[in-house]
Order: sequence, then structure tokens, then C-alpha cells
Amino acid sequence: MAVPFPDRWRDLKRILDGDRPADATLYIQPPRSLATDIAEEIRSDPAACSKYLLIGPRGGGKSTELREIGRQLSEDLELVELDLDRSGISAASVTAADLLYLCGVGLLRKVPHAKANPLFTRLKKAYTGSDGADAKLGSLADAPAGLAGFSSAAGTAAVAAGGTAGGGPMVGAALGAASIGVRLMAGRPGVVPETSPTGRALEQAVEEITEAARSATDRRGICVLVDGLEKMNGEAGERFRQVFQQTRLLADARWCAVYAAPRPPP
Repeated sequence: MAVPFPDRWRDLKRILDGDRPADATLYIQPPRSLATDIAEEIRSDPAACSKYLLIGPRGGGKSTELREIGRQLSEDLELVELDLDRSGISAASVTAADLLYLCGVGLLRKVPHAKANPLFTRLKKAYTGSDGADAKLGSLADAPAGLAGFSSAAGTAAVAAGGTAGGGPMVGAALGAASIGVRLMAGRPGVVPETSPTGRALEQAVEEITEAARSATDRRGICVLVDGLEKMNGEAGERFRQVFQQTRLLADARWCAVYAAPRPPP
């Protein structure tokens, strides 16, 4: 049997690299497809705003299935794709409030600029919970550009640990102080209840954005796909509970959603 050339071995190694997203063109649907089951459930009733968690170990195929779900839904629903890794957002510190804010920013891409700008201002004020701090979160021109989807590279700002407790944003330190892009608040408590003033204000701001996005897209259903949450380090169990169990901020959102998340410890 002929031995493959070294460059062919290198190509194969790159394809099988567990630290890189799988090539979508290599997806082979199994006899019973999780992606198809979830896509059919969402497509059958987008108004139900159902939520799904893809849970499993790193390298277990969650990202591949998430991308396949998006491919199957792309013709019927408006998709908002958030890849935290490519956006430079650390899953080790992200909260449910952060994710809801990021989803709102992603939805603003569907809204005409004239309407999106005041909606973004209200979203920032609801997210920060105070006047003045919202100005540090960047402009409408910066924030959506800093969110990368599955098919785009994070070409602008990354979010890194830092900022001042309780008020300052976390800025992409690797790109310097002048970097642009999406920014998050540092120092916020791990859980923001949906019944708290911040939770209610954030839900209302995101609901306004959702309605504007639906109006701008012929009332099509919306599905949010979030990847990159698995890198929660040793705090995965507690972080998982804070994001998905101890608040309903994400569960109550008026869109369908699928999150690829780490398997919580027993």
C-alpha cells in the first residue's frame, strides 16, 4: 500500500484537530440525528420560543451539531449566531445577564440603523444599571462588529478579564485600549434574577429589540445559536447553574435558542 505524502498527513491532522471547529462539509448525518430532531421541533412552532442545551465533553461534537442545526433552520428562521471563542469572550466569567445582552446586540444586526441606535442605548443602560457607565460599552458601530458567528472570524475587539469592579467594562486588552468591539461589564454578581430591577429592565430592552427585529424581517421566527461556553475551567458546575438554573433571563427570552454547554458535574 502506498504511503501518503507528508503534506497529506498534515492535512488529515488539521481536519481531526479537536481544538478547531469541524469542517461543516464533512458532516455525516447519523441514523438518528440530534440536529434534525431539534431543528424540526423549532421549525414546527417558532412562537413557542423553545430552548435547548447541547451538553457534552469538549470535542464531543456539540459545535458540529450546533452548526448543522443552523444550516437546517437557515431558510425558515432568522438566525443570530454567537461564537464566544471567535469573539474573544471568556466563558469563565460570562453570566446569564451578559449572554442576554450579547444576544440583544446580535439581534440589532437585523434592525435598520435609525431604529437600532436608540434601542442599543436603552439596552446598554438596562445592562449597566446606571447612568454614565453605558457610555463605556462602545457604540452601535462597534459592538455588533465585535461579535463573531460561526462563519466569520473575530476581526475586531476581544473581551478579556479586567475593568473596575462594579462599573468598568472589560476591554480587549490584547488589541489595546483603542480597540473597538463588544464590551462587557466587570464585577457584576454571578446571578441576576429575572425579578430584580436589572433583570426586568434588561428583559424589557431585549424584548423591544426582538420586536423590532421581527418587524424588520417580515415577522419571521428567530433562533439564537450560542457556542463557546464549554471553556468554563474548573468552575463549570457552578457557572452552569448560575447561567441556566438560578435565573430565567435566558429561558424567558422571546426567541428560540440552542446553547452548546459543558456537561455539569453530578
